[in-house]
Amino acid sequence: MTARRVRNRMIVVGDRGRASSSGTGGRASVRAAAFEPPTRIIADRYELMDEIGDGGMGVVHRAFDHVTELHVAVKLVHAHLARDPAVRLRMKREARLHRKVNHPNVVHLFDAGETDDAGMFLVFELLAGPTLAACLTRTRRVPQSTVVSVGVQLLRGLEAIHATGIVHRDVKPENVIALGAGDSMDVAGVVKLLDFGIARPIESTRQRDIAAITQLGTTVGTPAYMAPEQVLGLPRQDERTDIYSVGVLLYEMLSQHLPHPTVRNDGGFGHLFERAAVPIRQYAPDVDPGLARIIHTALERMPECRFESAMQFRQRLESWRAGELAARTSRPSGRPTFDPGRTTERGMKSVRARSSV
Repeated sequence: MTARRVRNRMIVVGDRGRASSSGTGGRASVRAAAFEPPTRIIADRYELMDEIGDGGMGVVHRAFDHVTELHVAVKLVHAHLARDPAVRLRMKREARLHRKVNHPNVVHLFDAGETDDAGMFLVFELLAGPTLAACLTRTRRVPQSTVVSVGVQLLRGLEAIHATGIVHRDVKPENVIALGAGDSMDVAGVVKLLDFGIARPIESTRQRDIAAITQLGTTVGTPAYMAPEQVLGLPRQDERTDIYSVGVLLYEMLSQHLPHPTVRNDGGFGHLFERAAVPIRQYAPDVDPGLARIIHTALERMPECRFESAMQFRQRLESWRAGELAARTSRPSGRPTFDPGRTTERGMKSVRARSSV
């Protein structure tokens, strides 16, 4: 049996030159081929394989790139959404913004385009790892060292994103891949940030276009991880908007709670703008006070009270990590040491006895 590929589909052709034991010849092969599931080829190069993810915007497939001979991840936008002009504008914007970023802690976008049936697709590097959300369902409490490592890597990725003039606006556990993380999150592995679906330029004068892109539902983003200015839809959303989201993520990793428990993802914002975050040590008393202060700085309700940049936030985390490491290495090992100032009476008697011999 042979296969002839055409754009976006594969036609299976029976091999009529091979006889079958039933004596029906090629007709049996043709009938058998009719029951084989068709293989879809996107853009004459991406052969779709198994489905590996499904979300509100589309389905993600593992695929094989016949040009580079690499396995990739292809995101196909749901057909009913692909016909919406606002969605099409949003997807084109996502591809345009994402292509500006090239960093080890940000998933790489290889390609984007349209299918013959007016569908839309994005092609990413294929990542063999769970989301941070999946990791958090497997462990009760993540070690502080792992939390800081995740934070440092995310902030490095955000530094690269912000350097291109983009604010991500959707930093949350579901959009973070943890490669090589242990089942108990005792190690962070390599962390990668994905999904630029609601990203936007930090300074944009095209507010009408932004409104068209983001008005796909009553709330854009995930409220539990959104900064107050994002929830309110204020025009000034910058690096500090993402800093707030990273603060929520790290808070949750350390405590298994959200800093504002009354905030719900269905639009109930509770006292988000009236009260400060619940002190993290109220949920997790063993969290180092210095680390707690760093996270609560990121969670300040007013943007001007947070860290000014992802770099500043990262440097504070790295300084805490260095200090914690120095403190651990300087602690006594538990082996008793001789202290002349604390010589016991029994020891002195032994010294005097030896000296009199």
